[in-house]
Formats: sequence, C-alpha cells, structure tokens
Amino acid sequence: KLLTGTAPAYIRNLLAQNQVRKAADVYADAFALAPAFKLAAPEQVYPIAAELKQGGRAKAALAVMDGFAKKFPDHDDIPKLYFLAAKILCEHFKQDRKARGILEQLLGRYPQHPLGAEIRTYLDTIKNLAS
Repeated sequence: KLLTGTAPAYIRNLLAQNQVRKAADVYADAFALAPAFKLAAPEQVYPIAAELKQGGRAKAALAVMDGFAKKFPDHDDIPKLYFLAAKILCEHFKQDRKARGILEQLLGRYPQHPLGAEIRTYLDTIKNLAS
C-alpha cells in the first residue's frame, strides 16, 4: 500500500532526473503489488514501457500501455506506443497476427506519421514470417 501510494511521485521525480531504469523498476514493483496501478501522466508511459521491454519485462511493458488510446485518444505517443506493443506481442509472445492487426490499424489511422516507413518494414517482416 505504501509503495503504490508513493510510487507516482517517486516515478515522476526519477523521470525528471532521467533515471528511467529506476522509474521502470518502481513501476514494475508497484504493478506486481497492485495490478491496477497506473502511471500518473501519459508522457511517463512510453519511456517506462520501452525500458521494461528492453529489460525483458514484456508483460509489465504491455500492462503500462494498456488502455492508453482510450484514456488519451488524441495523444501524440499513440503511434510509437502501439508500435512498441506490436513488437512486444511479436517478439516476446509470438502473437504475430495480433501484432499485424495493430500495425495495420496504425498505418490506416496515421498514414503520414514519421514512424510509417519503420512500421511498414516491420509489418512486411511479420508477413514474411507467416509465409
């Protein structure tokens, strides 16, 4: 209870000091204690999710991103977050079909996004894996 109560402020302070790995560790610990734990601000989600993925904590990375687009439907981080989610689904959970669907939705919704070429390349790679 104490950790989940103090975690939002601690995470905010760690991110302000560019201590992303420590912030991700605090998030992962709070999430393990209380699976409903959410970050306080949308701009915290991507750096922590990326760090969790890099650290091999794919389940926690997906959890931190869960519901982001519903909660923040116009946020600029949606494309890079859902691209990251697709990579995690493909690389860590072998859910290529689900990853492919996310990537196709991203390309449809954000056709001119700067990540578009990278998303298309990744999508082609998934399609080639399936064939």
